[in-house]
Formats: sequence, structure tokens, C-alpha cells
Amino acid sequence: MRLFRRAPAGGLLDDHRPEASDGIGRTVVDDVDIVRARLDLLDARLAVLESRFADADEAAVVLPDQGDVLDAQVRSARLSADLHLVAIELRAELQRLRGDWPAVTTASPTGHQQENLTELVDRLAEITADA
Repeated sequence: MRLFRRAPAGGLLDDHRPEASDGIGRTVVDDVDIVRARLDLLDARLAVLESRFADADEAAVVLPDQGDVLDAQVRSARLSADLHLVAIELRAELQRLRGDWPAVTTASPTGHQQENLTELVDRLAEITADA
């Protein structure tokens, strides 16, 4: 009786690969190398895009936005109001000088200086009237 007898292998256990498997193995390795090279190029392109986005973010911080424009408008409005108040105060001071004019003219000895002062006050009044 033959219960534990092995069947002959007939050469199937030998490590003889067909030539087609060598070709397939080489092409798979080549394909992996090509994919790796393409992924490296993709990583380089992504790095360039990331740097462009970083530059755009920095430029967005540097460029004025609506808040900056609004701040400039508020400051210019304040400056305009201050200049208007100065012009009003200057007009009031000129009116006061015109009212005190006889006291000033008695202190000045010559009539020519009085004419020059009168012309100067009139010119200042004209200038401030335009403001």
C-alpha cells in the first residue's frame, strides 16, 4: 500500500521563469521610475504655485484696501475741517484788527505805513475769503 508517497514534480518546482516575465518585470520597474520622475516634476510645480500664492498674500498685505482708503478720507476730512477753523479764526482776527485800527494808527508815526498796513489787511481778508 502506498499512502504517503509523493508524486513526481516533473520539473515544476524548478525556478525557471519564462522570458516574458523578465520583460514584464523590467517594464514595471521602468514605469515606476517614470511615475516617480513625473511626481517629482509635479512637486516642483506645486512648490512654484505655493510660492506664488505666498507672494500674492504678501502683496495683498502691502496693497491698500478699503479700510486704508477710508482712513485717508477721514484724515483728509479732519485736516480740511481744521484748516477751515483756522481760516475762520484768521477772519475774526482780521475783523478785530480792523476794529482796533485807530489805536494802531495812532501808534504809527507815518501815513505811508498806515496805507501799507491797510493794504496788507485787505489782501489777507481777500485771501481768507476764498478759502
